[in-house]
Amino acid sequence: MTSYSIAEDIYLSHLASRYGKLVINPAMKIIHHESPGSRDKAGVVARATAINHYYLLNLRKAPFMNYAALIWTLSCLTAKATLKRNFKAVSGYVMGILFVLNPRKNKYSEYMLD
Repeated sequence: MTSYSIAEDIYLSHLASRYGKLVINPAMKIIHHESPGSRDKAGVVARATAINHYYLLNLRKAPFMNYAALIWTLSCLTAKATLKRNFKAVSGYVMGILFVLNPRKNKYSEYMLD
């Protein structure tokens, strides 16, 4: 996974469940103090959205249709960012889509290391 921590809770829970029984306490509460502004730039968040969800699908050994749905979703997010003239996000989504479509990536990719 990379940079901004989108879906890290799902990813880590799934990974932890491989090594033992995962117990979830529905009564547990977490207080989250949201920042008034994002600590990361729109392009970084957009790219992380694509890459982190790709790794989650990969971890779950998802069927091809799930990856197609990810590409579809990222395409729609790209269009939405374009309409809002958020070109940094557009660039991040495009880089994320290219990452997902790249057949030669590996788990030690440069995308994971920044």
